[in-house]
Amino acid sequence: MEQDRRNRDSDFFMQDDYYYDEATGSFKKRTDTKRPGSSAREASGKKHGTAAFLSLLTALIGVCAAASPLGLLLDICAILLAVYALVRRQHKATAVAGILISAFSVAASLLLFIPFRGTGFLSGYLSSATVGTATENAAAEETSLPSDSTDTGSDALSPQEMEKQKTAERNAAITIREYPLSDDLLLICENANPTDVNLRFQAIYYDADGQMLSIEERWRTSCPAGGRSAVAIPAPADQENNPVPYDHYALTMESEEIDPDYDCINYGSSLDIVSNVGVDGNVLVSITNSSGQTFTGIELGCIYYQDGSAVGMATQYLDGLSDQAAVKFFTPYDYSADTPECITFDSHEILVLRTDYSMK
Repeated sequence: MEQDRRNRDSDFFMQDDYYYDEATGSFKKRTDTKRPGSSAREASGKKHGTAAFLSLLTALIGVCAAASPLGLLLDICAILLAVYALVRRQHKATAVAGILISAFSVAASLLLFIPFRGTGFLSGYLSSATVGTATENAAAEETSLPSDSTDTGSDALSPQEMEKQKTAERNAAITIREYPLSDDLLLICENANPTDVNLRFQAIYYDADGQMLSIEERWRTSCPAGGRSAVAIPAPADQENNPVPYDHYALTMESEEIDPDYDCINYGSSLDIVSNVGVDGNVLVSITNSSGQTFTGIELGCIYYQDGSAVGMATQYLDGLSDQAAVKFFTPYDYSADTPECITFDSHEILVLRTDYSMK
């Protein structure tokens, strides 16, 4: 019994760093303050330091993959493993190294995200950004792009709004002079845009009561950049093609940039044109092709002026032009009267309305 009691006391004091000395028959304090089994636990801790080493390895891999979302995920895993290792007292230095390397990798990842912005590489990955941040990013991207439009504020324009604004600016660079004549509405166009444009006109003619008499549409293709062109829109006429008087009209215009892959550019500025009024009263025109381009056809317009105002227009089409050609514009007539009358003019202007050539 006594021996059992001593053994129990020994077990109790063993837990309090004391032991029973058989020689003296008493308990003595241990000189080695480590508890029984502590060395084994430390050895086990050193042996089971896998989390710390995995943290370091994961952090190193995260550095290599810092340019992708995977790198950020690896950094987070490395930090969690390092925290676990520190809690378990496993290789403190290795775990701390894993945390430091992971923090460096996270910083590198955030810096490397910037070059990929807008490429789709991180599409949706940073979707949790605040509205203010998203607005600032959109504004920064917008200012980095070349634009010929006016400043519309910090709000980015939609593609439809940008196209509408571009169309309005292109239309504003086109000047139209209107000359209502007896049998048509003559329009002389000046294109200040840097590219040729195609023009579509619609004229709605009304009587004095505001009733529509007719709707007429005409196209003028390849109005030259920095140049002039013209188009005549027929006035109202009945079923027998007799002119019908009108009170007023409404004119609308639409424009589009030509596509050089499908539309012929107007080379009128590359042609040398000389004209004069012949002895018979007709306008005679000589054309020399110095553009180096062989044309399959050329449409010319002759505008007749009286006291500075346009009083008529005639057109001629040349079927091909390689070097030089000549064409006659006959004296214009007013066919709205019962008997056609010759239109008198004191000056004229020759315009190249269109130049056609092979697109092959």
